[in-house]
Amino acid sequence: MQTPLSALGSRLQTVWRHIDMNLSVNAITDIDLDVEGLAWAPFGASFSDFFKNIRIDLAHSKFAPDEAINPQTALPVYPTSGLTEESFNANIFEIADHNEKIAYQGQYSINPNSAFLAPSGIVMMPWPTFTSTYTWRDSTYGSKKFGGPNGNGVNPDQYFIVLGQTVPATGTPLKPWAGGAVPSLGLPLLLDFRTYPAGDPNTKGLNGFQVALAVTSSSKPEFRVFSTGGLDTQQAPKTVVPDIAPDGTKPTGGYYPRARLREPPAPRLRRAAPRCTTAVSTSPSKSRACTRTSTT
Repeated sequence: MQTPLSALGSRLQTVWRHIDMNLSVNAITDIDLDVEGLAWAPFGASFSDFFKNIRIDLAHSKFAPDEAINPQTALPVYPTSGLTEESFNANIFEIADHNEKIAYQGQYSINPNSAFLAPSGIVMMPWPTFTSTYTWRDSTYGSKKFGGPNGNGVNPDQYFIVLGQTVPATGTPLKPWAGGAVPSLGLPLLLDFRTYPAGDPNTKGLNGFQVALAVTSSSKPEFRVFSTGGLDTQQAPKTVVPDIAPDGTKPTGGYYPRARLREPPAPRLRRAAPRCTTAVSTSPSKSRACTRTSTT
């Protein structure tokens, strides 16, 4: 998966839930977390590359995907609980009052020598050092603003299914919030990556990302939506400029690099488990590297 490091431009939104990083739904030590940095897992070998302008924004996600499967149909129970393809802005929780925060904007040089081995045993590559942190699971949002529609609340049903437990009723300690009534404390971290078309011969876009299937029977619910430039069936280059309509404001998919076919905006792909160690710290001084435990 090349997105979002494409020489022809890309915009990618993806989410991380608290359960993806072994965080408790209600522990006081697991809220008000400052996200300090990110890393990604190369697919196979990594290659030197240079991007003149990328941007990484962070926010709370309006949606909280739940990949629970109906055993009778083998299809998702909550297919619309994930990110929407309506627009990128539609995935941001309370955008009017709490828009995305720019964590980094500038050049990005990929050096294979910068790769490191995460505690999970996965080889990781760092994103650029953040110039600003972002407080996730922010307790200052108040109790009158809610997200997580189209699901059965938080923790998601899949969390209990994986553990072999009965899904509890909402309003209980392990499922405190119902669908559509999830406050900022229970909403996923929304990562919004913008790669601007390079126009630079030094930008190759050869690095791939590890991904994993959340659901094998459907493309829903979406854990990632994107638009990425590429070559169409006539070998003509098609660029994506983030925040410029149509592709930069609405997920429209991408192009398969070899087949030159249009790639849907929300394939049934998500990050490997664990794919990313997200460096966070609880205010003001406690720090940790959160690693994902698979729930799929």
